[in-house]
Amino acid sequence: MKKVFTLAVSIMLVSFVFAQHAPVGPNPYYRDIRGNSRPVKKITIHDRDEMIAKINMRYDARIYDIRHSRVLRNAEKRKMIRQFELNRKEEINAIYAGFDGRNKKRIPDYANNDFHRH
Repeated sequence: MKKVFTLAVSIMLVSFVFAQHAPVGPNPYYRDIRGNSRPVKKITIHDRDEMIAKINMRYDARIYDIRHSRVLRNAEKRKMIRQFELNRKEEINAIYAGFDGRNKKRIPDYANNDFHRH
């Protein structure tokens, strides 16, 4: 009887050990450089679009101010606008790079052509 009881307990212990399985799917935590685990913030499409809209509004206002500035020469205006367009493109591409969706997109380079000049 002792042997049967010991065998049953050992089989149950072995089955409990193997019942512990790793989670399936992506890990919701990542380890930073120091080894701390932190939750990964998922950016939804709505959040991404809001962030891009804010960036566009901010840069549009800056470009508008530069275009209507009377103290800058036209060459200086074009140079500053080109730099702002490049900065805008980099910020938006950084957001798209962090987006974890299926449709990852890149912003085309409009800074070198006359698309935004009026």
